[in-house]
Parts: sequence; structure tokens; C-alpha cells
Amino acid sequence: VLGMYTGLGAMAFRQASNWASRSFFTELARTSFQLSSYGMMGEIASGVAGGLCSCWNTPIETIRVFMQRDVAMGNEAKSFPEYWNDIVDANGVPGLFRGVTPRSIQAIWQTCFMVVVPNVLGV
Repeated sequence: VLGMYTGLGAMAFRQASNWASRSFFTELARTSFQLSSYGMMGEIASGVAGGLCSCWNTPIETIRVFMQRDVAMGNEAKSFPEYWNDIVDANGVPGLFRGVTPRSIQAIWQTCFMVVVPNVLGV
């Protein structure tokens, strides 16, 4: 049970920054890039942009998974910077973005339906 709470800070930060990023980047695309002037396709494009840009924090999720893996295997969790350095040493910076493709697809889907649809409906 204790292993379930390892990486909780990283998970909470990623979740909070994830939804804030989705809303921020979607609104930035709608207004500053004026995608909303293209109607429904512009709204969807802004959701796609917001979803993709929200994946900037994938390294936090990658490190959380490594923390929980170690605890589940009976090892003591290392610090966040130690995991960061270990991953970069072993796989380079791209190693921090392990799983970003399925995550970006999910982020686009969720952003379009949970950020764009309420914007369009005026909710």
C-alpha cells in the first residue's frame, strides 16, 4: 500500500499543470492565434494545439512511473533529480518523453471534449 503513495507529489503536480496547460494553450490558440475566427474547425484546431502543448510535462509522469516501479519492486525510491539524471544518462532526453505519442492522442481527445465543447456551448 505504501508504494501507491510514492510519487504522489509528482503526480499531483503533473495533473494540476496538465489541465492548466490544456486550458491555457487552447485559449491562447483561440485568441492570440485567432483560430476561433475559423468557426468550428478553428475551435477543434485550438483543442488539438492545447492538447499537444499540454504534453510538455511528460517527464514528470515518466519519473513518477519509475518511482512507483522501484517501490513496487521493493527498492527505495530515489529523488526526482536522481531519476531525471538516470533516465537522461541511459536514454538521453527522449527517454524522458517515453509514452508521449499515446499520451498526446489522449490529451487531444480530452481537450477537445472537456475544454473546446464547453467553450462552444458557452458553459
